Amino acid sequence: MMIKAGRTQFRESLFHCGITLVLWFTACSAESLAQSHGPLRVHAENPRYFADASGQAILLTGSHTWNNLVDIGPVNPPDVKGTKVVLSDTDHLWGIGGDAVWVWKTFMRGLNPIFMDTYDGKVLGKVRPQDDGPRRAMGQALRMSREIDLAKSTPRNELVSTGYCLAEPGVTYISFAPEGGTFSLDLSAASGSFTAEWVDPVAGTHSPAGKAIGGARQSFSAPSDAAVVLFIKRSSQP
Repeated sequence: MMIKAGRTQFRESLFHCGITLVLWFTACSAESLAQSHGPLRVHAENPRYFADASGQAILLTGSHTWNNLVDIGPVNPPDVKGTKVVLSDTDHLWGIGGDAVWVWKTFMRGLNPIFMDTYDGKVLGKVRPQDDGPRRAMGQALRMSREIDLAKSTPRNELVSTGYCLAEPGVTYISFAPEGGTFSLDLSAASGSFTAEWVDPVAGTHSPAGKAIGGARQSFSAPSDAAVVLFIKRSSQP
């Protein structure tokens, strides 16, 4: 799902699987553009629609941006280069699907991961134990987003050999290795020293990964061949 901001923008915090998302909507009619303002809330009298700060009901419409994530596929989420807010919803990618690796790949590409949860199994007639992985991974991604300045962080896939990196260059680097192992991170444009730690993408446990020094590309060997997150944060000024 892609929602692109237009002339009039409305902000609403939605809660999904413990994640707070800030979404921007566009009211598309000329009258709405002229009269509507403020954050959207569910309309008090008709919960089918949102209302602006004045209480006016708002019809939300939007356009399909080609190619969308379904066309591209779920294996390698795209970086949309900051042109729009993207909600990457497993319902639109798989129907039923998604795992912890998908969550972290999505986060690293600057997208917002949304998981269509089967919860108590009433929809499918059974409970899917594997759904616990993406649930927990979204929680860990949210925690990690609060460890950095998210507003200044952008996908910098070219910096890490795995192709998945969200960074505020020179300050923080989050790298994701879907298959663990040894990989390299380019810190040649950074200066000073950094702390480095491994983070389990589902459990959230932390373990030291040594220190990193700016000014060169550095290799890191993950604890195993399982998916892992490397979090590097500047510890001293140059």
